[in-house]
Amino acid sequence: LEAYEKAKKKIAIYAGVKPNNIALTNGSSHALELIFSFLLSEKDAVLLAVPNFVFYTSFEKAKHLKFIKVPYQGSGFLEKFYRRLKSNIRGIYISNPNNPVGYLFSVEELRRLISKAAKNKTLVIVDEAYFEFSGVTLRGLIKQFSNLLIVRTMSKAFGMAGLRIGYIIANPSVIKILEEVTKRPLTVGQVGLKKIIGLSPGDIKKTARQAREITQVREKLAAFLAH
Repeated sequence: LEAYEKAKKKIAIYAGVKPNNIALTNGSSHALELIFSFLLSEKDAVLLAVPNFVFYTSFEKAKHLKFIKVPYQGSGFLEKFYRRLKSNIRGIYISNPNNPVGYLFSVEELRRLISKAAKNKTLVIVDEAYFEFSGVTLRGLIKQFSNLLIVRTMSKAFGMAGLRIGYIIANPSVIKILEEVTKRPLTVGQVGLKKIIGLSPGDIKKTARQAREITQVREKLAAFLAH
């Protein structure tokens, strides 16, 4: 438990939130499984942007949840979400930036969607697995919207895929429910916890620099291919 709390504090500092806004998970896929299993009820309807991370297929096959898929087709995409956000929708899942298409919504665009969803008491799950490469995060909206959950992972920019470390950023009341379900110390392996605790400011700066370099190379390649 002590190692879990220390790692959680380190992640909270990195994420710019308080420790009670953080729940550590066994990778981001585990974070999504927890949210969809324990914060949503069987047969609940969920709006899903497609194509997307394929985790949802297991819930779809088991008929635990009903996914209403909204294909991404460029401009006006979020308008489709607004139109389909009715009182029967209990959840929304969006990855930002998207995997695999790569589109990115601004904070203000998603704030409008989250605000409308809040009126219906609809959960909005935003997957920020690649946020280090975009620099866009909804972290600043956590205090304002208790229906917002942000899912992140240490497997992308930090290169810790084998250690299975993910985390959820959310309202403290939501975090409390999830940590009661997971029995906190058992969620993440000790090796992963020690790795997080051992991260230095230098390690974090190095990761940020590498993410910027990768993004710059990507932009140069995209510009080259466009000509």
